[in-house]
Amino acid sequence: MAIVSTDNPGVRMTPRPSLDRTRPLTDLAFDGAPAELLNGTNATLDSALRVLDAGRVLLAASTLGAAQTMLDRAVAFAKERVQFGRVIGSFQG
Repeated sequence: MAIVSTDNPGVRMTPRPSLDRTRPLTDLAFDGAPAELLNGTNATLDSALRVLDAGRVLLAASTLGAAQTMLDRAVAFAKERVQFGRVIGSFQG
C-alpha cells in the first residue's frame, strides 16, 4: 500500500460518467508516479487501513440511506398510483 499525491507527474485522472451525480467517479492511472510506501517502520499502514475502514462505513451508511429513500418513494407511489380504477397497492392483498 502506498500514498500518491494526485498532483504528482505520472498521475492521470479521467472523470467517468456516473448515475449518481452527487458522487463523481474518476479513473486513476499511475505511470511512474512517485509514491510513499506504507509499511510497519513508518506506522502509517495501520492509519491508512483505519481511514479505509471509516470510508467503507460512510459509503455503506450513505448507500443504506439512499436505498431507504428509494423504497419509501416506491411505497408512496404504489399507494397513490391507480390502474383499472384501483390503487395498485391493493392488488397485493
